[in-house]
Amino acid sequence: MGTIAGNSFEWVNMTVGVILQLAVTAVILFAAAWLYKNVFGPKPEPKPEVQVDTAMEILKRRYARGKITTEEFRLMRRELSGERPVTEHDIDQGAK
Repeated sequence: MGTIAGNSFEWVNMTVGVILQLAVTAVILFAAAWLYKNVFGPKPEPKPEVQVDTAMEILKRRYARGKITTEEFRLMRRELSGERPVTEHDIDQGAK
C-alpha cells in the first residue's frame, strides 16, 4: 500500500503547502501594515495655498514701486479693464 516514507511525491505537496502558507501570511502582514500606516500614520502637512495675483494687482504693484509711469499705468489699466481699446495714438501719447 505504501512505503515507510509515504507517497513518493508527498514532499512536493508539503513544500507547496508551506510556500502557500508563507505567501498568505506575507499578504496578511503587508495588508495590516498598509492599513495601520494609512489609518494611524502621520497625516500629510496641508499644502499652503498659492496666491495667484491678477493682472490688475501686478499692475498696481508695479506702479506703486515706480517701475511704470502714471501714463503707462493708465493705459494698461484701461486695457485690462476693457474700458476702451488702447490705440496707437494712446501709446504714442504715453511715450511723450
